[in-house]
Amino acid sequence: MKPTGILIGLLTSLLILTCPARGQNAATDNQSAPTVQLKLQIVLTDMEGTKKVSGLPYMLHVLPTTPPLVTQLRTGVKVPVSTATNVSSGVNQTQYLDIGINIDASAKVLDNGRYQVHLAVERSSVPSIDSKERTTDTMPLIRTSRLTCDVIVRDGQTIQITSASDPISGNVLLMDVTTNIER
Repeated sequence: MKPTGILIGLLTSLLILTCPARGQNAATDNQSAPTVQLKLQIVLTDMEGTKKVSGLPYMLHVLPTTPPLVTQLRTGVKVPVSTATNVSSGVNQTQYLDIGINIDASAKVLDNGRYQVHLAVERSSVPSIDSKERTTDTMPLIRTSRLTCDVIVRDGQTIQITSASDPISGNVLLMDVTTNIER
């Protein structure tokens, strides 16, 4: 099956968002009860030189608690990848890989109106058919970017938490996070 058929045939999206329920008693199990909720907007921007190729925003809410409660976002598609061929029967064995975005976020309150936000972001994608990254029509290349970090932010602050160059294409991935308090 050609890569276009793979992508078109499997454009069934999967979205899983796990977050603490509003009104849930977070003061149990030695957790501090949150008085605010942080709205995080994470923007992943792909740059080709100075040209913006894409910019995808993701928004999720995090309750700043000690110990931290983790909010998770999972969205993407499953892409079939041939893993082996049975020589006698000629039948291909196929494994399905999750391609998309995974974000885990948590936060805790610091002093002076500051918050420590922990982010774990993983993004995977299949390059387009005409991309110089694609080397074969039978097996898709899968580009993966991972970042785990802790940042100190204030209400309304936007910071760029990474700028990374793709070693094959030379494109640059920018990741910005904006924090807003919701009471």
